[in-house]
Amino acid sequence: MPENSAVRDMKRHEITARLVENDPSMLPSYAHYVAGKMQRLSQRRELEWFECLRVLGITSDPTARDAIRNLEDAAA
Repeated sequence: MPENSAVRDMKRHEITARLVENDPSMLPSYAHYVAGKMQRLSQRRELEWFECLRVLGITSDPTARDAIRNLEDAAA
């Protein structure tokens, strides 16, 4: 499965399994709840996997951190 796959094409139990696989500390019941939110969000706005996670606040946008890290590495 592509890393940034379309959530709207996935079933809720597939999303739940992927969430628990990526974060073993997440309770399966909470993962199931988040999976439902991700499905509804993806259907309304046609968002992909990481975009849904960012909107729900589960993960942040790594772009800014990567840019700062690249600038710091270039300065060193």
